[in-house]
Amino acid sequence: MDSTFCFALQRLAPDNRCDDGLPAQGPLLHSYFGDQSNLPIRWLSKPALQLDPYQSPVVLCGDSGTGKTAIAETILQRHLQNQRVYMLSADEFRRRFLTALDTGTVSCFREELRRHDLVCIDRLETLDKSERTQLELLDLIDHCDRSDKTIVITIDQLPVLCDYLLPQLASRLNGGLLVKLEKPGSTARKQIVSELLTALGKPVGDRVSELVTDKLADHTVVEICSVVKTLAEFAGNDSCSVEKVEQFFSRHHTGGSLSIPQIAKLVSRHFDVKLSDMRGNTRRQIVVDARAVAFYLVRKLLAISYKEIGEYFGNRDHSTVRHSLLQIKNRINSDPLFSSQLDLLIEQLSVGKIC
Repeated sequence: MDSTFCFALQRLAPDNRCDDGLPAQGPLLHSYFGDQSNLPIRWLSKPALQLDPYQSPVVLCGDSGTGKTAIAETILQRHLQNQRVYMLSADEFRRRFLTALDTGTVSCFREELRRHDLVCIDRLETLDKSERTQLELLDLIDHCDRSDKTIVITIDQLPVLCDYLLPQLASRLNGGLLVKLEKPGSTARKQIVSELLTALGKPVGDRVSELVTDKLADHTVVEICSVVKTLAEFAGNDSCSVEKVEQFFSRHHTGGSLSIPQIAKLVSRHFDVKLSDMRGNTRRQIVVDARAVAFYLVRKLLAISYKEIGEYFGNRDHSTVRHSLLQIKNRINSDPLFSSQLDLLIEQLSVGKIC
């Protein structure tokens, strides 16, 4: 039985989403390609997809770059014709709730979200540790359950592994439809590589696509997009022949074996600060900024726990790491230049420009 599948990724209109805190959808890949690695979401390829309320909450869980946000948005878009849908980030949910508390408008805040039939809270890992905020989210989930409505949640790891979540919230998230997203398998990777190179004006045959696919084992979709785009730029006006591909990969380390020290080293060079200062107690602003960027890149590219990140950077508490990450994500949303600089660092790490 063929285990490969594909479905179009769909974008919500601005009226149905709050872009504050939501990652931008990449322009290159417009379809999701799956294989045996991600069979649990094969049901999304059905044209007449409908979520049943008993499945709520629908939790899409996986590393950064596995497509959670794009898939969640596609789910909402498919229900748009006959349901009221809305999508916002967990950080925006937090911000709106705290504002409502300060202004005495909590009832209006609740009414605004609960009037929708299908709501998505994206990137739950950006929700703060405040018990009051988490209980408010739990109340929204329970309201959806009582009203035969559906809520979709995306999160970077299994809820039971998230030490920042209240036990009752983690338990509630585990009680619905939990879908774990993995990195694409070899069959899906080959389809992704072929689709990307064609979109970039570099169509290739099976031999070249298989070669690139093998080189990109254990990469997320986002990482594959970054490397393939760099490969196309490297080829220039030439075609992506076997020789050109071998030449590219001989010059660029693209293994999926990034480590915290490698990321920290690149960040220290970018900010022109000492790595020992980043791992130490220095409070100079430029070091603090560099350390926070390193936190963000490590979390995004390696998807490891806040505790592990904190341990490497001077045994810092996980709450310190989370606070720095929230600040970085807020700055990404408000500072396009800073966001583009982070994208450049991610691309350099993806192609191994570390030394």
